[in-house]
Amino acid sequence: MRSPALRASGAVLPGAAAIALHACLYGAWVVDDAAITFAYARSLASGDGLVLQPGQPPVEAYSNPTWLALLALGRLAGLFDHGTIFGIADQVLFPKALAFLCCVGILVAMYRAASAVTRRPAVVTLVAGLTLATIPSFVIWCFSGLENSLFALAVAWLAAVLCRASVQGRLGTATVSDVRSASSATVSDVRSASSATVSDVRSASSATVQAPRLCPMFAPQAPRLCPMFAPQAPRKWRC
Repeated sequence: MRSPALRASGAVLPGAAAIALHACLYGAWVVDDAAITFAYARSLASGDGLVLQPGQPPVEAYSNPTWLALLALGRLAGLFDHGTIFGIADQVLFPKALAFLCCVGILVAMYRAASAVTRRPAVVTLVAGLTLATIPSFVIWCFSGLENSLFALAVAWLAAVLCRASVQGRLGTATVSDVRSASSATVSDVRSASSATVSDVRSASSATVQAPRLCPMFAPQAPRLCPMFAPQAPRKWRC
């Protein structure tokens, strides 16, 4: 019986080889935007700092610091920006080699996720790898010299870790019973608050209401008329 490592290798390597064969169709093509990252990697490895050209002020014209750091390490190791390897410029070969390793890592992540949800992870991984190999946009941009393959690797492993944690119940999310307990507690709190409010209203309405008392000076009095305007009995005239 084969070991798990051999089974994983048998599932990953055919898809990775198919992706590499598809990438060979595009030859030494590298997107021109990758040259910006190459220049920064050269300056960083040479001790000039993160500058586009030696002697220039530092400007953050790159958007892929991790990929830049890998290229700088390659230059320090003599694998990048030093000439040719097997007759191919190392500025082309080294980024594409990194992309191939990232694609292998993507398929390994797929195998790990598939092993948690199916009994035949090798078949699922093989189908996934061959499917990726048939997608031109995936292959072109993974081997373009930019960080697309590294980004895809990070996303694939994040998805694999979340998938395995979800299947094994290690995500730490609230269960249905927890949600029901919280909702029932909230309903009871609302009922308690509403009953307290009703009792307060009843207590206030049962309180004795007294008529307002006015100061004597503001008490209503009958109107007083001036004597000259007081009504008088009519007088009879004698002839």
